[in-house]
Amino acid sequence: MKIRSDEKGFTLIELIIVIAIIGTLAAIAIPQFAYYRVRAFDTDAMSALHTAVLAQEAYYTDYQTYASTGSCQEINDISSDITIVITHSIDQYHMFAKHDNSLHWFEVHGPGGTIEATP
Repeated sequence: MKIRSDEKGFTLIELIIVIAIIGTLAAIAIPQFAYYRVRAFDTDAMSALHTAVLAQEAYYTDYQTYASTGSCQEINDISSDITIVITHSIDQYHMFAKHDNSLHWFEVHGPGGTIEATP
């Protein structure tokens, strides 16, 4: 295919403008992506904590006491990326959870508590 002499490619200014637009869009998108990753890690930690609450209630049904850290296999099997810390007594528990890639901790007091972010 022959190129006619009156056809030209992009000018340098057009290429610079396109690169500037792409750079601006990337500058906006990359921080948002990082924010969404942290939110996903936090959601994973809250989901694991909810699963741990269900495991605590099942453990209580079987043993009439709540599980401590490491004593309930269902809680131990939740995720290798989630750290769960449990304090308990015979009739209540307090659990904390954090994803390894996040700085936020979440907690729940049970039985019957709601999952909240720690201050």
